[in-house]
Amino acid sequence: MVLTNCHGETRMKKILFFFLVSFIILPCIHAREPLLIPEREFEIGINTNAFLANNLLTFPDVFNSEGTIFFDFGKVNNNFLFTAGAGFTPLFFNIYNKRDWGFGFSIDVEAMGALNLSGDFLLLNEAVKEKSSVGGAIFIAATVNTFFLINKFRVTFSPAMYYTLAYLTSDVYYTQETIPGYGTEVFMDYIIHIHSMFPLNKITNAFPAAFNGIPGFDFSIGVEYPLSKEIGIGDRFPILDFDVGLNFINIPVPYLTSLTRDYMRITGSLGNKGNRFLIDGDINIDDLFDKGEIYYAETGENNWKIIRPFKMNIYADWLPLERSRLLTLRPVLGFSISQLHPKPFFMEGGFNAFFNYNNFFFLSAGINYLDRMWINSLDFSFNFGGMQFDIGTDIRSQSFLNSWIVSGYGIRTGIRFGK
Repeated sequence: MVLTNCHGETRMKKILFFFLVSFIILPCIHAREPLLIPEREFEIGINTNAFLANNLLTFPDVFNSEGTIFFDFGKVNNNFLFTAGAGFTPLFFNIYNKRDWGFGFSIDVEAMGALNLSGDFLLLNEAVKEKSSVGGAIFIAATVNTFFLINKFRVTFSPAMYYTLAYLTSDVYYTQETIPGYGTEVFMDYIIHIHSMFPLNKITNAFPAAFNGIPGFDFSIGVEYPLSKEIGIGDRFPILDFDVGLNFINIPVPYLTSLTRDYMRITGSLGNKGNRFLIDGDINIDDLFDKGEIYYAETGENNWKIIRPFKMNIYADWLPLERSRLLTLRPVLGFSISQLHPKPFFMEGGFNAFFNYNNFFFLSAGINYLDRMWINSLDFSFNFGGMQFDIGTDIRSQSFLNSWIVSGYGIRTGIRFGK
C-alpha cells in the first residue's frame, strides 16, 4: 500500500495558489506603479544551492507514518537513477555602467554526483555483464564575468580558471548466470577510478600533504539580439515584443584543460563469483564480499585531463504586456555534454516565466529538463536597494511524472549588498 502525504499536498496547493495570484492578478494592477527601485551600480554577495533527485522513490515512500521505506518493485522497468549536488559561491561582485557594460568576478565551488544502477540488478534478473555506473566531480573556479554592447547585440563573455579537486568514474557490471549441472552465479564486479589534485593516501588531520593539480581554462559566451524590434514586428504589434539569445557555456580552451596528477583505484566484487550455490544451496555471508584492492599511483604516474560539462542553448524573451518588464516568458532549447553520465550527450529545454514588480519583488517559475532531470522551480527575490535577498526551491526527478510527486528537492539562497 502506498501512503500519501496530505500535508505535502496542502503545501503544493498553497504554492500553486500563490503562483496564480502573482502571475494573473498582479499583472492586471500594474498601471498604478509605486516608486521604482533603481538598479545598482555595484554589488557584492554570496550564493549557495543543493539538490538531490531519483526516478523511483518519492518522499511519501520514504517519510511515512509507519517509519519504513516503501519500495514498489513493480515500478522498476528501467535503471535506478540518483543524482545529487551542491554549489557555493563564497564571493561575487559586479560593477554596472547603466546598461552599456558590466564587469564582475566570482569564486565558485561545485560538487555533483550521479548513480545509474541496473534494473536487472535490482530485480535479480538473469544478465551477463549488465553495466551500471557511478560518477562524480568537485570543481573550484574563478570567473571573470563581463557584458558589453556591439551595435544592437548584447554580448556576455566569462573566462574562467578552474581546478578539479576530485573526479570519479567507474566500471560496474552485474551478472546472474545459471550453468546447468553447476548452479547459479550472482555477482557484481566494480572498478572505481578517483582522480584528484592531491594524494588521497597522504592526508593528515583532514589536510592534504600537497596540491599537485594543474588548472584548466574555459570560457562562456552569450549573444542577445532585439529581433522583433529590428525587423519591425514589435512596432506594428507591441504584444509581439521579443529578444532572442544564444549561450555557449564552459567552452574548453585547447591544450589548457585541467590536469589531475594523483590517482586511486578501488577494485572488488560483491556476490558469489566462483561459488555457484547462492540460489541452489547454503552460503556463508562472508563469501559474498570480496575484500577488494586499493591502488595508489605515484604523483604524475597517471595524469588525467578533465573538462567541465559543456552546454549550449537558444532562447527567446517575450514581453507580452506591451514592452513592460513586468512579465517575461522564456522558452529554452539546447543540449549538454557531460562525461559523468553513460551517455554524454543529452537534449535540454524548458519554459520559464519571470515577474518583475518595479525592481522590488521578483518571482520566477519554470518547468525545465536540465542535467538529465525534470525540474519544477519557484524563485523569489526581494530588492531593498542596498540589499537583495534571493531564495528558490524546486521539486525534481529524472522521471517527469515523479517530478510532480516529489522524488527530489532543490534549494537556492543568496544575498547581495550594493548601491
